Amino acid sequence: MIRGFSGTVVHISKDHPDGFAANQVFELSRPLDSRNVKTQTGGGGLRLPFIEGHHAIREANRIFGFGLWDRRIAELVPVAEIEEESEGGKRWRVTVRAQVQIIVQVPDAKEDICREGVGFGHGTAENLGKAHEAAAMEAETDAMKGALMTFGSQFGLGLQEQRQAEAEVEVDECDPVRPRVGGAPMKGTVGLTGSPSAVV
Repeated sequence: MIRGFSGTVVHISKDHPDGFAANQVFELSRPLDSRNVKTQTGGGGLRLPFIEGHHAIREANRIFGFGLWDRRIAELVPVAEIEEESEGGKRWRVTVRAQVQIIVQVPDAKEDICREGVGFGHGTAENLGKAHEAAAMEAETDAMKGALMTFGSQFGLGLQEQRQAEAEVEVDECDPVRPRVGGAPMKGTVGLTGSPSAVV
């Protein structure tokens, strides 16, 4: 078995310059199964298509291989923190911006492939910490999907043409950086399970 793909690799794609196996190229090029597409209501009541974060993680595990890809939070920055009155009392509304790196090992490449995505998350709660937690998790997932989207249809690339707002994605190769929160180093990162470790 050749690393980087959880199925049986038929042969290496000599024509693919980034070193993916032929099976991986095939899987990444396939149209997205409509059963994996969800919708949410956007501005003006439009129904916007998207794939869920856990689906993106499963597809990355299936196509790239367990343990052969990683996601790292390069930056996690609070954008807005607003306290407002509501019928039930005071509530907090928080917006967070995340920058995430996806690093993939491929079967026949000298270096790992690194892609970056930027995403935003929003959280509302009576407790400020809970609002930040919800916003951070949503921002990280949004950024992860934006970075994975650059690998093709299985990660929702075609869906972006139908959306009003899309994540800013950096597709050039990047050097993995030490995760940071705002301007300070961050000790916790997010692993393949999608559960953020404690940020101290």
